[in-house]
Amino acid sequence: MKLVNLFFESMHMQPGDQQRYVISEFSKRVEDSGLKLWKPGDPIQNRGKRFLVSVAEFSREDLELLDALSELSDRSQLDIFMLSKCKSQSDIELYVPDVGPVYQSPVVGIWEDGVLVAKASGWQAKQILTKEINAIRLANL
Repeated sequence: MKLVNLFFESMHMQPGDQQRYVISEFSKRVEDSGLKLWKPGDPIQNRGKRFLVSVAEFSREDLELLDALSELSDRSQLDIFMLSKCKSQSDIELYVPDVGPVYQSPVVGIWEDGVLVAKASGWQAKQILTKEINAIRLANL
């Protein structure tokens, strides 16, 4: 089941009900999609490419982005975290070090062989992820 369905299932709910519903379902849906929720302290692979992407779980666009990432046949390590779990900039930087001020989702970090090589948020993060998705799709043609 696509993650974006969470948005459509909850769009007619009252805001508090919508928030409780999406938060209660998000983790299960992420696992069902083949993605992994990651938290500081969880292992990071030292070989290959790793993506860590945060989303605003109430954003249709962010959920569509996760669906696109989960459909890629390239199985680089793809980890997810919920931006709503972060209460401050320093919380965000526990996930993606030195990402800078975050004003908009998503937040992305890309590691190669265990080294952080790219980081961004908002529009710039979407551009980086779009480029990566397109490169993986082209490589799989």
